[in-house]
Amino acid sequence: MAHLSVKEFSSDTTAFEFFEALKDHDDCYMNFPFGSFMDSIEERQLRVRDITGDSRVLVGVFDGDVLILALVNVVGDFAWVLGCPSSQELPEARAQEAISSLVSFLPSVIKAKSLDRLFGPQDLVDALIDKWTVDMTARGLHIEVPPPVFRSKASLATLATLPAPPPVLSKYRIELARSNDVETLASFYIDFLGVRHDRMSLQGAWASMDESIRLGDIWVCRDQGEIAGYTATGRTTARTVAIRNVYVSPEHRRKGIAEAMTAAVTRFYLGAQPLGFEGAPDGPPARGVKDEVCLNVVDDFVAKLYKKCGFLLGEDDRDPASGKKGWFATTLRAIRVADE
Repeated sequence: MAHLSVKEFSSDTTAFEFFEALKDHDDCYMNFPFGSFMDSIEERQLRVRDITGDSRVLVGVFDGDVLILALVNVVGDFAWVLGCPSSQELPEARAQEAISSLVSFLPSVIKAKSLDRLFGPQDLVDALIDKWTVDMTARGLHIEVPPPVFRSKASLATLATLPAPPPVLSKYRIELARSNDVETLASFYIDFLGVRHDRMSLQGAWASMDESIRLGDIWVCRDQGEIAGYTATGRTTARTVAIRNVYVSPEHRRKGIAEAMTAAVTRFYLGAQPLGFEGAPDGPPARGVKDEVCLNVVDDFVAKLYKKCGFLLGEDDRDPASGKKGWFATTLRAIRVADE
């Protein structure tokens, strides 16, 4: 068994090395860390978000030369994100060893208070927080760990899993948002965040939506000319893209709009034909057709809707093309260093 090592790649000069370590693990299992990293180095993102080398923390755990864990934080993102390649199914003892190595390394590159929210595979996140709490307590810090913000499932859809375009697609116009949609979308975003996330001011939501619209990451559904809901995409890699938000305004719910938006965006990014809806840009996606569309599902009651759009959420669901399991358990958790 090879020796475990931990390395930081946060500087501009080492970021390419991080890309090289991740590029062979480009699928939905690694979309959170890899996609967050790729967004942070994409030319439009650098310009719109004013990202520099100091905006990122990039850490990898290696078994010999093989990447087995990646931890990424980009200023402005919702959380630190942890990932494990689908090709590296770690035995429990090896996973614990990898987490221990990572936790021992982190204080050399970050302050304890900066690790405040962590998202990733449920077992790995829980193990990291447990180990972090023990180690930081031994350093004399008082760590508070609230109950999970949520437990969820990270799922995927591919061309092979897509059903025929649902009839509801033809009822609505689904298109990229325009700059003058930002005010409506900002209020929608605040409502979307709800009780699971930190509250955001209208000004903050406006800035976030304006940024995402300029990046081409917001799709809207128009019902008789009125914005009925939106879908946000992001974490774009060569092979994957994520649907980050799906929101329908209360007065437009129970009309099939969430299904229509999810199906439309999924079909567009997978290059499915026929698309089945009006409003798509001419030609392929600006950053290329993808092999997988990724979606994190928090509420069980909406899983049926996403299954209808091609996402693999059944207990034994597997992608028929690759044989890969269609989902894995995820969680978002908070960590606080209490003031003495």
